[in-house]
Amino acid sequence: MREVAAPDSRNTEAFEPHSRDRVRPPYVLTQTYQFYIKKCADSDWACAGTHVIEWPTVYLTFQAPVDPWGTKYNAQGQPVATRTCWVEALHRACTYMPEAGYTSSQERAAMGRLVDSIYYSGKRYDPAHDSEYHYEASTDNMRFDLVDVLPAAVGDCQDFSLYWEKLNHSLGLNVYARRVNGLFRTKNVLPANSQSGWVAFDFNFHHVGWDDDVFDPCVKLNQPDPLLAKDMNANTYKGYLWDSGAWNWLDDWKLGGTDPYFASDTEVD
Repeated sequence: MREVAAPDSRNTEAFEPHSRDRVRPPYVLTQTYQFYIKKCADSDWACAGTHVIEWPTVYLTFQAPVDPWGTKYNAQGQPVATRTCWVEALHRACTYMPEAGYTSSQERAAMGRLVDSIYYSGKRYDPAHDSEYHYEASTDNMRFDLVDVLPAAVGDCQDFSLYWEKLNHSLGLNVYARRVNGLFRTKNVLPANSQSGWVAFDFNFHHVGWDDDVFDPCVKLNQPDPLLAKDMNANTYKGYLWDSGAWNWLDDWKLGGTDPYFASDTEVD
């Protein structure tokens, strides 16, 4: 689940494409591929030619990326357009992985690293930011605008948590989002790329990443050793964040499904 390539002539160390116990630096890669095609599921494979490909980037992921990735469908169910911003999301997710593997503990560690990758990315978390949101109502349903989130400098909790979700989905990790409704007052927290230091907020709601536990890339929690919520028990998270007021969890959900708060289908653009 890291970016890997083959060695060039300056490196004599053997390339180990299946060695997943350490980080490898990128290498120049030139390979020859022979492509085979078939006209339909029942036909035979036919050679379509040999091609030399230079400078490809190889990504090792846990599983195939999780839908949806912005494919639009017409009334007949045929795909009509596809965004390719998922490639950038995949690249960002993989380059933040210092190791890889297929065990559950490593998967959850990867989820935590992606919290770090967003919190320390330079994006500023601003719950009062109302000039531009990236998760909002479209003509038919709720839409998360991944193509605009990638370069965005500022976002709210929905932007941050859904961005975390899609980075995980790019690695084949089937994670979710979850909303806690208020109104509630927080303890002092340190927002991502904060311009005002530690601060308490009054939240109408807060939106986090979820996979049986909390993953919150928005704020650092004020403990003797300040920390981010990465695979944190929901009750522990509440104890660290919540000061007073209402606290009501809604059901977890993921993009491509139904958002329980808006009772609406969702999509990625």
